[in-house]
Amino acid sequence: GGGGSVPYQQPDPIAQNHNIITTITTTKDLVDLNKGDLLETLDKARDVAQRHIRNECELCKAKGFICEMCRQDDIIYPFDMDTLVCEKCSAVYHTRCFSQTDDCPRCDRIARRKGSVTSRSSAIDAPSQPD
Repeated sequence: GGGGSVPYQQPDPIAQNHNIITTITTTKDLVDLNKGDLLETLDKARDVAQRHIRNECELCKAKGFICEMCRQDDIIYPFDMDTLVCEKCSAVYHTRCFSQTDDCPRCDRIARRKGSVTSRSSAIDAPSQPD
């Protein structure tokens, strides 16, 4: 603690799907949407993408996060429904973990580093005093 409250945002899957739909909509998509088939198609595409990110591609998998609050071994991503993203540093946490505090451990760590770098550089830049 002590770093103050950091704003967090929770991914909005409806807005994300809306962006996809408005970006690549065809007449067939609108017909499929009306029939209920488009959401099934989008669900399948999401499943393929998540399987790629979580299991098949080491580069994508490496972009995941470990929750710094509970330190569980599961890798979490900003698109997971039960996660929050720090708007300041983009760290990802489980929603349940962050609900217990208002401080982002990564932001706190960055602030401490900046403070120690400033302190060291001040000591280096300070003129030496004669004895």
